[in-house]
Amino acid sequence: MKKLLGILVLGLLLSGVAKSANKLDEFQCYHSDGSGSEYFAITNNHIITNYMTSLEKEIKIMQNTNERIIAEDDLGIKKITFYKRTKKILLQYGITESFLYSCTKLN
Repeated sequence: MKKLLGILVLGLLLSGVAKSANKLDEFQCYHSDGSGSEYFAITNNHIITNYMTSLEKEIKIMQNTNERIIAEDDLGIKKITFYKRTKKILLQYGITESFLYSCTKLN
C-alpha cells in the first residue's frame, strides 16, 4: 500500500513539473515592406527580440488575451504587440516609431 501511495505521489509531482515547463514559440518575421527578417520568441513571461543573436533582449509580457500578447520594457519606451490570429508583431518605440512584421512560426 505504501508503494502504491508513493508511486501516486511521485506521478502527481512529475505531472506538475511538466505543466510548469516554460513554452518557447519561435518566429521568423519580415518587415511590412518585405525587407529583411528578424527572429522573435515568445515564452510564458517574455517576448524575446533579436532572438538567437548577441542583441537578444527579453521584454516582459504585461497582458495575454485570446487575441494578443502585449509586452513592454521597464521604462515604457519599447512596446510589442503580438496578434495571435494573424501572427503579426507591432513593435513601437515611444509614440513616434512603429514597425509591423508578418511572422511564420518555426516550431
